[in-house]
Amino acid sequence: MVVIILIVGQAAPLTRSDGAAAEAATQAYREAWLSNDPQRIMATLTPDAVLYPSTLPPIAGRDAIHKFWVPILIVHARRRHGADH
Repeated sequence: MVVIILIVGQAAPLTRSDGAAAEAATQAYREAWLSNDPQRIMATLTPDAVLYPSTLPPIAGRDAIHKFWVPILIVHARRRHGADH
């Protein structure tokens, strides 16, 4: 399980615009995952993104997340492709 956490400074509450932007980012990330396209998934992350895998320490930065996820995604895509044929 992976948890996406949006951390916002405590200076002001979220505006409707902030909420809409967070929802759009979450939806883009979800759709990218469903596409099984590693490059599309990585394109949804900012350089300072932090991944919080449920059983591992946080993984900070797009490059570190790429090193963690892309090999897993490639194996998953190959298995799925093989299962479809």
